[in-house]
Amino acid sequence: MTESVVPGKPTSLRLRATSTSIIASWTPARDRDVVIRGYVLGYGVGIPDIYRQVVSATQRYCAVKSLRETSI
Repeated sequence: MTESVVPGKPTSLRLRATSTSIIASWTPARDRDVVIRGYVLGYGVGIPDIYRQVVSATQRYCAVKSLRETSI
């Protein structure tokens, strides 16, 4: 296993939104020879990385809760 190469993107990314949360799930990149130490989910209104949530390398699910309720 190597840490000198940036891993590929997670695959099978799925997002489910409710009025006040977003639930993300994924599978790791296909290249199994690269060490993954964790994932960072970035989100924000208009700017995608104002807020960040860090999850462990073994986690495949993340819920971003307590968001402002959406309006149509």
